[in-house]
Formats: sequence, C-alpha cells, structure tokens
Amino acid sequence: MKNLIIAKHGHYNRNRRDSTVDLTVVGIKQVKMLASVVKKVASGTVAVVSSNTPQSYISARIIARAFGIYISVKVEPSLEGEYARDVMPILQRHDTIDSLVIVCGRNMTAAIPMHMTYSAYGEARQFPKLTAGHAYHWDEKRKIWIRLPEEKIVYNLEETP
Repeated sequence: MKNLIIAKHGHYNRNRRDSTVDLTVVGIKQVKMLASVVKKVASGTVAVVSSNTPQSYISARIIARAFGIYISVKVEPSLEGEYARDVMPILQRHDTIDSLVIVCGRNMTAAIPMHMTYSAYGEARQFPKLTAGHAYHWDEKRKIWIRLPEEKIVYNLEETP
C-alpha cells in the first residue's frame, strides 16, 4: 500500500427523538474539502472503508464519490473499537490496494497512526486526535505522516534520532 489516509468524519447532529444522525451543512463541506485533498494524494487503485457509525459511513460515501466509486463503502465495525491493533487485519486485507481511505471516529484517527508507527518501526509517537473533516496521510514512499487538509508533516521517520 502506497498511501493510507485515516480521516475523521464530518461534523454531525444526532436527532434526540429518533437517534438518527445526519452530517450538518458544515460537516458536508468539511468532508467535500477533505475529499478534494485526498483525491490529490491518493494514487492508483483506491478503496474506502468506514466504521459502523452513521457519520463515518456518510462521510466515507462522500469521499468515495469524489473518486467515482459508486459502490457501497465497506463497513468495518472494528474501526470503532478501543484498540488500533484491531485495524491491522483491515490493512492486511487491502494490502494490494494502492491507496486505502479509512473513515472513523476521533479516537481511532490518533490510535491507528501511533500503532502502525510503533509496530513497523518501534517508534512510540503520540498523534493528536483529529477534528472533523481532517485526516492523517501515510506516504509509504517518503515514510512520513501528513495532516490533511493542511498538508503539514507531523512525523518524518527519516528524521527520527
């Protein structure tokens, strides 16, 4: 996998009467802006997976449409678990994909890059939890984590002591 993008869903409202969830207008704009940036950094074959929360699934569908993927987004319940290690089978199942986009909640957006960096390189590094409509992008070629949409390098494995 050349690119891994771990995105936080857009801002949402939960209807108290029937517990339905909808992205707000702001949330839709956040995800569309993020999708345009993700489309620039992702290459080759792209897959989009989502946690099982409605806000993540709706956000994943918006991102998938930016790539012209109109099939259903794969839902992975383990993306809302407590442990990032539960995500490793997802990465292994998508190993032949050039770019994988994972849309999930705030806790996992920080836990996944931290776990991956530690598992692969023995580097324990805290990643800040993302706000709505932001993502971390792992660029395998350059060995860096970049926060999107700002395109700010947050961790460069080539520069670690």
